[in-house]
Amino acid sequence: MALGIALKNHVRAAFLKDKSPSCGAARVYDGSFTGTKITGLGVTAQLLTNNGISVFPDTSLTSHAVRSYLEPEMASELDTHSREEIIDSVTDIVAHRAKNHKSLAL
Repeated sequence: MALGIALKNHVRAAFLKDKSPSCGAARVYDGSFTGTKITGLGVTAQLLTNNGISVFPDTSLTSHAVRSYLEPEMASELDTHSREEIIDSVTDIVAHRAKNHKSLAL
């Protein structure tokens, strides 16, 4: 489902929740239920990567990291924002686009 949505909307990059067994984009739990983390990709992160979509851990969500994936008018709005403000801004943009039946390709 995630891959289908990403491909339909021409997504080029995804910032995913790190350490998640599905979305981990840098580190994931090893499956031993001991809290041990290993370097690697979660299942969805790997699927997106295999299909040409760049994945990044949410911990690397900065205006610099996002800039090259945004439309120029959106990128200029992120210059002085904190990580939380960037998340809020991108969330607002996505919600606005969805309301107006437009896609946002990151």
